[in-house]
Amino acid sequence: MNGLVRALSKLIQHDRPWSCLLVALLFKSALFVVLIMRFRYSAFPGYWGGISHDSYSYIEPIEHLLASGSYFPDLRMPGYGLPYGLLRLLLPQAQALNALLVLQLIMDAIAVVLLARIAWMITRNRTVFASVFWVYAISSFVSLYDVLPLTESLTTSTLVIGTYAAFRSLERSRLSLALCAGFCFTWAAFMRPVMFPLLMLPPLIYLMHRTTSMRVRSMLAVFSLLPFIAVESAWIGRNYMVHGTFVPITTTLLMPDYLETPNYHVGLVVRSFGGSLTWWDPDAEIRAFNIRDKGEPEWLANYQPKPTIPAFATTTDFPMDSLLALAANVQYWNTTQDPAQKRSTFAYIVQRSDAYVRSFKHEHPWHYHVVAPLRLLGIFTLHSGTYLDLPRPRNVAERSVKWFYSALYLGTMLLGSAGAIVALFHRRWPRWALIVPLMFGYGLLVHPFVLRFCEYRYLVPFYPGGLVMAVWFLHTVFTRQHADQST
Repeated sequence: MNGLVRALSKLIQHDRPWSCLLVALLFKSALFVVLIMRFRYSAFPGYWGGISHDSYSYIEPIEHLLASGSYFPDLRMPGYGLPYGLLRLLLPQAQALNALLVLQLIMDAIAVVLLARIAWMITRNRTVFASVFWVYAISSFVSLYDVLPLTESLTTSTLVIGTYAAFRSLERSRLSLALCAGFCFTWAAFMRPVMFPLLMLPPLIYLMHRTTSMRVRSMLAVFSLLPFIAVESAWIGRNYMVHGTFVPITTTLLMPDYLETPNYHVGLVVRSFGGSLTWWDPDAEIRAFNIRDKGEPEWLANYQPKPTIPAFATTTDFPMDSLLALAANVQYWNTTQDPAQKRSTFAYIVQRSDAYVRSFKHEHPWHYHVVAPLRLLGIFTLHSGTYLDLPRPRNVAERSVKWFYSALYLGTMLLGSAGAIVALFHRRWPRWALIVPLMFGYGLLVHPFVLRFCEYRYLVPFYPGGLVMAVWFLHTVFTRQHADQST
């Protein structure tokens, strides 16, 4: 055992990228196989992985494009569909999806190596490098999405690769690396539009890097923006030809099938007081309003105790009886088969939900503007981190694994948050590396405070930054303590 540890230690060095990649791929592949075997996915014949409702909104436009020459429905930007479409040109659908999962796996392994190298570039410390490498290599928080055709895995890896390219372009003053960084951040934004503000981070760090000339810094900044300018211009042009109007992102930021159900409108009610919107979470407050998944598993449908509407959610115009009546109407909408009754009940739910939001905002402005986003931040970040891979452990071994991964996740979030705050003011944190705490902080705050929409998976792309900040924070604390003891 000691011999194996020594051998791995020799392989995991910041100047041995290929051996690091081999080890990372080994560990990520093991997680990949375990996740597929555990869930026994069978979306359709020949396909290994899982599927979700959102997956089809990325797959169907590409299938339509290949069949008829038009990208439709264009409710999603084509960033995630691009690699699937290229694979689909060569392979049948099931095999193309399998290849897409393998691509996500490989990109995840590459991200392990490059994230550790980012930590090395910031600290020049081998322990920090090895710690980031091993923790990210064994972490399941991102790897869970390697086996699903969703944007989380590729977006996460792309942001890590883009950040590394940005740092390397500073070291070497190479415009090609700045172009690579810009391409990665643009690709991430076209997979998840919430990433668009992050496009300004590479130019920002280039301009803040005082050790090179202003001319070089300006050129790096310009080259990092060229991919976005080119791709976004093409996308806007295409949208103008199709829709006859200026559409920089998509025609809608929310799926029509979501807007046409009580989920969205009751969600406005729940987010007003800072409740959880993830209706597949058995403790989510939105379930108290009878928002459910169709065909949800028996354990979830019968989960006890059932969530209740909190007393602080009431207002003068909406006492508890009124909120319970709203929940009862949602349940009636769920069950009735009469189209006319369904339409009238939906109209009532929309009207009462909008009225409630106005009432709560007027009567409880402090709670609406301050307390509710803080509650959403807690819901967004302070959970087990194993809500999908191990929602209900069945034996001691699974409980042990769940506790380990939950501790790993929560430790990363808490220590990473502390590290991000400290780094912003720490004299030894390089100014050019501010992209790491700024990106992590953006990921933590944008969903609860700006969008007020917090599915757990939205945090996944920002987890690597939190890990770097957590390891750096621990390293800084222990180094400081050691220095104090030595004096």
